[in-house]
Amino acid sequence: MFSTLLNKPINNAFLRNFQLVQFFDLGSAWNGNYGGLSRPTVEISSDDPNLAGGSLNVKLRAGGIGPFAGGYGFGARSTLLGYFLRFDAGWQMNTFFGGKPVLAVSMGVDF
Repeated sequence: MFSTLLNKPINNAFLRNFQLVQFFDLGSAWNGNYGGLSRPTVEISSDDPNLAGGSLNVKLRAGGIGPFAGGYGFGARSTLLGYFLRFDAGWQMNTFFGGKPVLAVSMGVDF
């Protein structure tokens, strides 16, 4: 980003390699059979005698499209002391920037 904005050589590796990115992830999970392809879910059950029916079942599906779980977000990338650093903020693909983002910091030697 800084290499594009500044029209002169940049000696600092962090500034020279700095990138702003947007990302989109889509994936799936299944139990081995094609018919078992479905979006991941979490089921929460409560057997509370105070409830009218005696129990409560809630099924939460991961954000995504059809059987695919997905997410999107923005991030910053650069190098520091020879390591590639990433900072990302991502949201589940069930609402448009709904709720708090999931923040992630990662370090590696390659993208």
